[in-house]
Amino acid sequence: MRNINAAWSVLSDPGRRRSYDHQLGLATETSKAFVRRVTPTTFVPFYAEDEDDDDAWRYEPDIGVPGTAPSRRLLMIPLGLVALAMAVLLAWMILDVQALLGVAVAVGVVGGVSFFAVPILVMSKAADAERR
Repeated sequence: MRNINAAWSVLSDPGRRRSYDHQLGLATETSKAFVRRVTPTTFVPFYAEDEDDDDAWRYEPDIGVPGTAPSRRLLMIPLGLVALAMAVLLAWMILDVQALLGVAVAVGVVGGVSFFAVPILVMSKAADAERR
């Protein structure tokens, strides 16, 4: 951090920066000058074989706890309710029976709430199965 602060103090002062550039031979008046920096070619890659880098978990099979997988029927309930609400809404549009509109709205609300309730139910059942 001291080196960074020292460099900033030189670079932030125009007079000190100009003298530093002249010391390096990079006069600021020649803005079209191309400065080529030679980078070292002695790249040594870092291999963590001897380090404490345990990545064996990547190659283990992902087997869940039995009893935590939700049933397909349970996962399809929200979609089924919303589809039923749309079908009842379509029937209301065709038949013009006001009771169908109320049923469509009620089923649609229950379907929308079930999009949040079903995942919460599935997670709580999975948590209970993992505790056992």
